[in-house]
Amino acid sequence: MEVLSEHVVGFMMVLTRVAAFVIVMPVFKREMVPQTVKLGLIFALTLLWYHDYDAPVESYNIATLTVIAVREGLLGAAIGFILGLFLFPVQVAGSWVSQELGLSMASLADPVTQQNSTVVSQVFLGIGTLMFLVLNLHHSLFIALGMTFERIEFGAQIDHQRFGFIAVDTLAFGHEKGLTIAGPIGVLLFLGSVVLFMLNRASPQLNLFSIGLPLRLAGGFTALLVLMPETCLLIARSMTEMIDRLYSVL
Repeated sequence: MEVLSEHVVGFMMVLTRVAAFVIVMPVFKREMVPQTVKLGLIFALTLLWYHDYDAPVESYNIATLTVIAVREGLLGAAIGFILGLFLFPVQVAGSWVSQELGLSMASLADPVTQQNSTVVSQVFLGIGTLMFLVLNLHHSLFIALGMTFERIEFGAQIDHQRFGFIAVDTLAFGHEKGLTIAGPIGVLLFLGSVVLFMLNRASPQLNLFSIGLPLRLAGGFTALLVLMPETCLLIARSMTEMIDRLYSVL
């Protein structure tokens, strides 16, 4: 009976961490993912790892186990948030390009994320999600989650400052990679702005706003189409580097 209770507690602790991870992970928390798929994924991952997860229940009472279960849930949510930052460079690049094109005010309701975003941001996010699946990076995320069961045991003390530092460092690294993705398009838009200012300087009669906005939009979308292969390569490289960086710090 005692062995059975140990297995039940171990299963529930693994289930708590995995469930919090899946709920917080951006790829799985979208509205388009059915609830049955999320539940099936949670139970499948729990069955994969719980047999190696020790749960010595003889030294814990109900109150202590409740506290540890809450800690496991918070740990899973923190891991899911940190690992979910692999799409952060793509979001930064889409927002920055939208702002440079003057489309930041023309936001739309995204039916997937239930948030306001521009058309360019949705395009970048869609490309990033497809590259994430094509490169099998979801396997890397599951491997990273499995590594946490080896390095952070049941009831172990969690270093909150370390997780906070990892989150801040990953956000800074994601900003850098996002600007790298948007860099080629940004350079072309900057050169276009310089040309428009020179035209306005040479011919003050030209209305810079009425002429410049259509030209910037045309040049920006043309640059997006021409540089799309290079942009996809930069997105794939940035997500791979984000995953490798998270591997090194977890």
